Amino acid sequence: MDGIYERLSAELTGRCGVKAELLQPLATLEELGLDSMDYVSLALGLQKQFGVEVDDEELAPASSLTDTVRLLESKLGLVPGD
Repeated sequence: MDGIYERLSAELTGRCGVKAELLQPLATLEELGLDSMDYVSLALGLQKQFGVEVDDEELAPASSLTDTVRLLESKLGLVPGD
């Protein structure tokens, strides 16, 4: 999870302007202050970063960073924790 979490964190800080100190595994996307454009931007960034299709609608406001990592692991065909 560490590599995916770090890459997700980089997307959130770089593309969405989230402050690094707010990034915690159980923080939700809503708590990070993302707006509708941020969801689209994040989805596009994750698609580029990981080479998988990510729809902005899959990034629910109540999803935690851990949930988002699990979504990416699933799309990448990884066993959680790899």
